[in-house]
Amino acid sequence: MCPFSVSEFDRVFEAATTALVGRIVTSAPVAGAGEEPPTDDQVTQRILDGLAILIPQLLETWTTHARQLRLSVLERVRDDKAFAPVQEFIERYGAGLFTQHLLTPPSLRGILRSGVKPFLERLLEQETSEPSWRAAVEDESGGSRPSHPEQLIEALASGQLPLKQAASRLRLVLESVAENHSEYRDWNSTTTQSDRGECLHMLLEFLRIKAEYERIVWTLRPVSMAHRILVRRGATAAATAWRQRMQDETAEAADELIKRLTVVQQSTGVRLASVADRVQRPFTAMLELDELEALVEPAVGELLTGEPVGAGRRLEERAEGFLGMASGSGVEVPDWLEQLSAGVDRAIEEAEVGGLDADGERPLLPAAVADVLGWEQLPWNELLAAVSRKGQA
Repeated sequence: MCPFSVSEFDRVFEAATTALVGRIVTSAPVAGAGEEPPTDDQVTQRILDGLAILIPQLLETWTTHARQLRLSVLERVRDDKAFAPVQEFIERYGAGLFTQHLLTPPSLRGILRSGVKPFLERLLEQETSEPSWRAAVEDESGGSRPSHPEQLIEALASGQLPLKQAASRLRLVLESVAENHSEYRDWNSTTTQSDRGECLHMLLEFLRIKAEYERIVWTLRPVSMAHRILVRRGATAAATAWRQRMQDETAEAADELIKRLTVVQQSTGVRLASVADRVQRPFTAMLELDELEALVEPAVGELLTGEPVGAGRRLEERAEGFLGMASGSGVEVPDWLEQLSAGVDRAIEEAEVGGLDADGERPLLPAAVADVLGWEQLPWNELLAAVSRKGQA
């Protein structure tokens, strides 16, 4: 599941990145005039040298774009100081407010569409006109807990809590649950704290860490795009080295998030699998899926034509390494399996429509665009010099 919306800029940027990285891979084996053809190791090094110049330029452009986007409502409360008022609101007024009924998708959609402030106003009106609606429900320990937000209503009625402030904080909580409802289902089905609305801030602590993880993943998209092209173009050695480089450069950030996750788990006594399973993976986990997806089209080709022999077996063997990678409580289909299934469907559809081209035979750009740009194959030294000049401009 991809949590990100896609803009027109994203599509153009991905197309440009695909073309540029593909051109590097295509030109790396090309010898200059009077030169010997490069060895496989030299080709790999050429690709890595080219990417070392190109990707930082792309990252600069992409990061400028990414800063303008809010990927999660919880990015508004990234630091602890900003989150403290929200946590206090939940702890003080969450009992009887954040019920399982309130946090169902239909209820969340209804409140957020019609407005949080009118929802709170209706609560006050209901309290005045129908005081008999109050009731208590029995919890698992045999005690009782309120089924209505008594403290919230009293604070609003007395003016202790301004309606505008309450609406703002409640909206953030509801939007957070709405955009992370699979994690909420995990929270609701695997923790005892989910029965108590005043404990909902614990879930938001986990979701803040997840939001930080997703922000880093989003920022690294040019790096992952480059890796995807490498594996699809058959530059396996370069892809492996590129993945290792990314792992080395993101290890510190990954360790910091894992430490934060461990602190939250210890302080709350909760392990939320849907968040922990994701955050504890290195950022290169998504790149390993690229390698698996690159095996799909050859496997489909073998299924339909018998060639290349052994492609289906290689796909099965590689997929076995992902079998232990569950999502959340294990009830839902893992993200990697859904993505792989979509890739298989796409490959079969392409094969039925017009056949599958080998990755190296696919055009980097549509013919009409390539003709206008004067797209031509360059010897490696000329291409590297052109990319270097672009970076200095």
